[in-house]
Amino acid sequence: MTAEQAWALCVRRHRRLVLLAARMGLAEQAEDLVHDAFVQVMDIPALHQSGFDALLDTIMWRRCSATLRRREVEDRVHRNARLLPGEQADHADEVVDRLHAAWLLSRCRTLDRLDLGVLHLAGHGWGHRDIAARTGIDVADVRDALRSARAKARRRIGHVDPARGTPRHL
Repeated sequence: MTAEQAWALCVRRHRRLVLLAARMGLAEQAEDLVHDAFVQVMDIPALHQSGFDALLDTIMWRRCSATLRRREVEDRVHRNARLLPGEQADHADEVVDRLHAAWLLSRCRTLDRLDLGVLHLAGHGWGHRDIAARTGIDVADVRDALRSARAKARRRIGHVDPARGTPRHL
């Protein structure tokens, strides 16, 4: 069969193949799938008219099945919480932590060693994960340590009266 004859058969079968894709639940992608099937058929060097319809149906069915399998895998990935990216820390929090830590370090040198270490790392731009890796504590514990160190530093430099919660002057 010549390429022109094969193409004429493809064009005549177009509507039937679009309906096949639609029945499989791929109506919105049907035209693209049919076009891809036609391109694949036209790449076959020796086509015979006797099995041409079966060949088109097989190619179309395989393309539709592959598309449905891909869609199913994507759906499973989106439903599986373990495969989704973890909670992302807000970048603004780390910037504020860095600026606040630098400010506290410049004004308060009376904190204990752990507090100073955590504040020092945060003040030099280290993120919570990096500080956790460097100090050997959990990320949540780093956040707590930063919060605690800031509160201790505020109390020690006289920023806030802990009993009344009001500012006081040194």
